[in-house]
Amino acid sequence: MGNEIQLVSDGDGLAVIGAAEDVDRFLASQELDQVPSKSLALGRLGRVVGSGTTVAQAAAEISAASGRWVQLTEKSVQQLR
Repeated sequence: MGNEIQLVSDGDGLAVIGAAEDVDRFLASQELDQVPSKSLALGRLGRVVGSGTTVAQAAAEISAASGRWVQLTEKSVQQLR
């Protein structure tokens, strides 16, 4: 994954997915490191994805990734903008 992160919003919160240090760096840069968040269990997702060369590679990348789900508030939405 390199230094890349993925952002996924469900309307109530924001999932930040990538290498643990990149996720932490992003949250700190957006001043979201003090906002309530939950760790995402991405390792289990990688095992469920399946087999095959391409799928196995994607599953390995998912398993190596870290993720945090951050509760969005009016203040945190403004910080992200």
